[in-house]
Amino acid sequence: MVISAEDLTRIAGMFALEGEIISVEPYGDGHINSTFLVTTSERRYILQAMNTGIFPDAAGLIRNICLVTDHLRERDQETLTLVPTRSGESFLANAKESFRVYLFIEDTVSYSRVENAEVFRNSGRAFGHFQKLLADFDASQLVEVIPNFHSTPLRYEAFVQAVKEDPIGRAAGVEHEIEFFKARASQYGRIVDALASGELPLRVTHNDTKLNNILIDAASGEARAIIDLDTVMPGSMLYDFGDSIRFGASTALEDEKDLSKVHFCLDYYSAYTDGFVSAVAEQMTELEAELLPFAAKLMTLECGMRFLSDYLKGDTYFATAYPEHNLVRARTQIKLVEEMEEQWEQMVQVTHEIVEKYRGSQVCEGGAVDPIREFYAVVDRLLSYAKINLVLDERDEIYVRNQIFSLFGLNSYAPTGSVSQDTTPDELLADFAQAGLAAGLFDESQVAHYCDQVMGMCSLTPSGLQDAYVSVLKEAGGSDAMSWLYHYSVANGYVKRALLDRNPRFETPEGLIVTINLSKPEFKDAKKAAAGNAVSGGYPKCTICRDNEGFAGRDKFTLRTVPVKVGDQEWFWQFSPYGYFNEHGIAVNSQHTPMHVDRATFTRLMDFVDTFPSYFIGSNAALARIGGSVLAHDHYQGGGEVLPMQKAGAYATLKVEGFSEATVEVLDWFNTAVRVVSPHRGDIEEISERIRQAWVTFSDPEKGIIAEDEEGIHSAVSPTCVKTERGYEMSIILRSNITSEQYPDGVFHAHSEFFPIKQESIGLIEAQGLFILPGRLVAQLGALEDAVVEGRELPEDLAEFNLVFTELKERVSAQATREEVQQAVREELGSVCARILDNTAVFKDKNETVSFLKALGFVPTADAL
Repeated sequence: MVISAEDLTRIAGMFALEGEIISVEPYGDGHINSTFLVTTSERRYILQAMNTGIFPDAAGLIRNICLVTDHLRERDQETLTLVPTRSGESFLANAKESFRVYLFIEDTVSYSRVENAEVFRNSGRAFGHFQKLLADFDASQLVEVIPNFHSTPLRYEAFVQAVKEDPIGRAAGVEHEIEFFKARASQYGRIVDALASGELPLRVTHNDTKLNNILIDAASGEARAIIDLDTVMPGSMLYDFGDSIRFGASTALEDEKDLSKVHFCLDYYSAYTDGFVSAVAEQMTELEAELLPFAAKLMTLECGMRFLSDYLKGDTYFATAYPEHNLVRARTQIKLVEEMEEQWEQMVQVTHEIVEKYRGSQVCEGGAVDPIREFYAVVDRLLSYAKINLVLDERDEIYVRNQIFSLFGLNSYAPTGSVSQDTTPDELLADFAQAGLAAGLFDESQVAHYCDQVMGMCSLTPSGLQDAYVSVLKEAGGSDAMSWLYHYSVANGYVKRALLDRNPRFETPEGLIVTINLSKPEFKDAKKAAAGNAVSGGYPKCTICRDNEGFAGRDKFTLRTVPVKVGDQEWFWQFSPYGYFNEHGIAVNSQHTPMHVDRATFTRLMDFVDTFPSYFIGSNAALARIGGSVLAHDHYQGGGEVLPMQKAGAYATLKVEGFSEATVEVLDWFNTAVRVVSPHRGDIEEISERIRQAWVTFSDPEKGIIAEDEEGIHSAVSPTCVKTERGYEMSIILRSNITSEQYPDGVFHAHSEFFPIKQESIGLIEAQGLFILPGRLVAQLGALEDAVVEGRELPEDLAEFNLVFTELKERVSAQATREEVQQAVREELGSVCARILDNTAVFKDKNETVSFLKALGFVPTADAL
C-alpha cells in the first residue's frame, strides 16, 4: 500500500493523539501491515494501515485485540494500547482501507534472530507468561480472523488436492517430498481432534511467536510486552509452542538451500521448553505437557506442507524470490522433522524432566517413581494410540480402560495425560510390558499373553471391524479394503510386521526369492507339521477355524476376519501373523471341511480375484507332503505380491478347440507348471478341469509317476489365479507325493542332499519361487562363511553341509573377502532352491509336458516344440 506523506499526516490527525504531529515515517520491516512511526510534540505512536486482504474482518480483529489487552492490563501486564479515533472508535475504516494507532512502547528493543540458547529461553518464558495470564480468559469470545489457520487436517486436504491437480506439472519432481507428508497423515488430526473432544482446553493463541514480537526492556533485558496481536485467536497453546520451536530451534533460516546447514538443535529446544514451562507449568494440563514435543513436529510438518502446496500450485500465496523458493522452504522443514524424529526419545525425555522440575511428580515414599502411575501412563498412551490407529470410539475409552484395569485387579486411577506418538504398536507394547513387570502385575511368562489381550480390547469388535471393512469395500473396492484391513492388522499387533521386516530376504540369479523366516517353526516331515498345528480338546477344531477369533487359548485376541463370498459358499479372510510376502493371508471355508481341489475350486479362485484384483489366490495340493500343514480345513493362500513363477514366460503355447480366445502355456519354469489364459471364466474353468482330471489319473511308472496304489491317491494339482490385462491366468502346478525306497520322503520332494537347507514340504508359495528357509540357517551359514573366510575345514557339527560347503568354496577364491563370501552364500542358496524345484518337477523335460497336453487334444502353436 503506497500512501503519500500528506495522507499519512491527515490520517494520523484523525486519532486522539497528544501534541502536534511533527513527523510520520516508515517503521520496521513487517510484511503484512504498513507500519509508520508518528512523532508528536508530546510522545510517539505507531500507525498501521491494516492488510484487509489477509484480515478482511478488521472489526473482529480489533475486538480480539481489545478483549485480550484489557484482560492483560487487569493483571498488571504491560501490553499494546490502542488509541481511539477522535470520534471514539477503536480503529478508522472506510470503503477501501483500515487504520489503527498504538501507543509506542518506549525504551525497548527486539531481536530478529535467536543468538543463543539463553535468548531463546527468555522468549519461551515470555510466551509462557502470556499463556499463564490468559489461562482464565474465555477464548471462545474470540473470532477466527483466519479460519482454520492451524487445522492441520484441512491443510493436508488442501495439500492432497494440490498434488492431485498439479496445475503446472511440478509434482513429478517432488515425489519424495510428497510421500514424506503423506506417510505422516495419521498424525495430523491429533490436536484438532483433542480440542474438539475437550481433551485439550481452548486457549488464546498468538499464532505468530517470532522473537521480534517480544519487546525487551533496553536496560534490564527482561521481556516487557508481547506485540503483533493480529492473529490472536482461539486454539491450543501447543500451536504457539510448536511454531516457536519450528523456527527458533533450527540452525538455519527456513529458506536455506544447503540442507547440510539445517539441523534441529536439541539444546535450543530444551532452552525454550524450560522457559515456556517455567512460566505456565501450573496452568498447563498433563496432556498439553505430554504433547509439547509433538506440537513442535506437527507445526513443522504443517508449515512444510503449506510451502510444498504453494510450490505445486505455482507460488500463489507465499512471496518468492526464485522458482524453487517454496520447495527449498519445504525441504528445510522436512529436514527438521527428520531430525526431530531421530532425536524423538531425547525430546520426550527432556520435556518430561523439565515438566517434572516445575510441577513435581507423584512419587512413592523415599522419592521413587510410583510404578502404578507409570503403568497408568502407558495405558493412557495405549488408548491414545487406539483412538488414532485402531478406530477406538472415544465413547468406549473409559470402558476399555476399565477392562484393562480389571485384568490386574486395579481399582483406582489418576489420569496422566500421556499420549501416543507411536505409528506401530511394537515400542508401545514393550513399554507396556516393562511398566507391568515393574509394577508386579504379571511376570515374564505372561507378557505376550497380556500384550495380545490388551490390544484385542483396544481393537474394534469383529462386527465393528467388518462394518468398517465393508464400508471401504463399497466405497473404494476390494483392493483398497484389503489394504485397509492389512494395515489395521499391523496396527493392532496381529501381523508382526516388525519381526517380518527383520527376516533376511534377497533375489537370486535364477529369479527366485529367498527369505529366512526367523519366527516360523521348522517342521521336517508331514507328521510333525500336523502335530505342530493340532489343537487339543477339539476346540477350535484346527488353527485356522473361525472359532480362533479372540480365542485366549492361542493368544488370538487381536485376530479379526472378514467375510468373503466365493462361489455359493461363505468363506472368510484373515492375514497371516508371520506372513512372508506382502499382505500374505488365507481365505478359509467357514465350514470345517477337508481340503480338496475340484472344478469348483477354479470358479472360487476367479470369484476371489474378481473382488480383489490386486491379489493372487491359490490352493495347495490337497495331499500330505505336497500340501499345506492344515489339510483338515479347506483354505487358499494369497496376497499382494507377484511371485516369481507368475512372471515366468512360456516354453510352449497350445490352443484348445472350441475356445478361440484361450491359450495354454507350458511355463519356462523349474517344476512342471502350465498356465491357462482367457478373458472368459468359462474357458478357464473347463480347460483347467480337463488338465486336473487328466493329471490325477495319469501314471507313468518309468518316470516314477503313479496316480494311485494301495497307499492311496498320489497326484494332485496346485492352482493359482491372478487377473492381468490378458484376463484370468490360472497357473496349475502338477504335483505328486509318491515315495520310493530311494526317496522315502517323496520322489518329487527335495532330495536328501538338500535337507540341511530345506527339508519341509514344498507348498504352494515355494513351488512358485518364494522360498522360506528355517531360522537356524542364520547361525549355520554364518559358521560356514567364517570357515571359508578363515580357510578352515568344514566344522564337525555341520558335517551334513558338506555339499553346500564344497560348492561354496568353488564359488570363491582362496583370498575372497567376507563380502564376496556372503554373496557366494546367497548364490549357493539360490542354486540349491532351484535344484529343489527341479526335484519337484514330475516331467523333467518340458517336451514331456507338451506331450501330456497334446494327449488331451490341445494343439501346439508354431512356437511349441
